[in-house]
Amino acid sequence: MRTGPLEIKDVNAQGEIFYTVQVGVFGRKVTSPEVYNITPLNEERMSNGNFRYSSGVYNKFTTADQAKQEIRNLGIKDAFVVAYRNGARVSVADARTQLNDQSPAYTGFASTPAVSTPVSNTPVATETPEAEGQYRVFIGRYTGEVPIEVATILLSLSDQIAKEKDGIGKSSYYYGTFNSEQEAKNEADRLKNLGLTQAKAERL
Repeated sequence: MRTGPLEIKDVNAQGEIFYTVQVGVFGRKVTSPEVYNITPLNEERMSNGNFRYSSGVYNKFTTADQAKQEIRNLGIKDAFVVAYRNGARVSVADARTQLNDQSPAYTGFASTPAVSTPVSNTPVATETPEAEGQYRVFIGRYTGEVPIEVATILLSLSDQIAKEKDGIGKSSYYYGTFNSEQEAKNEADRLKNLGLTQAKAERL
């Protein structure tokens, strides 16, 4: 991770499986000031037309986690580590297994996750279909800070949590990536039993 003139790379061209640090989801292509001049960035076009950006390509979780902290120090307080395989989002746990990564795992949020001030990007209407057969579990959508009872549960799940921001100050949280709807539904039921009452399976 470095700062400088903005350089954008397609996430699909960034290797078979890797960790990276998510810096935000925007309604249009970002400008350098919106991401604190972090460069280069990986770009993923989402099915709802938004753009998901991440920084770096790492094969060790600890290296990615260190980069995450550097990015948080720059001002993106809710940056977090995610993983991709062949351009598709996968859980960090899956990446660790496939990379045979024995480096220490990050234990979770140090406190209630912060939400950065959203940029004024306007979401675009065009959608780009993502790979079929992939599901995840929707956990909830929140304005401002996550309720403490939810944050406590997220603490134990953080290596598989994904967060997406919209342009109106709300953040949505998701858990895992699954190859079947039934698997995602089973996981949603488990999370409901933990106290995440909004949990439900959805297709990516």
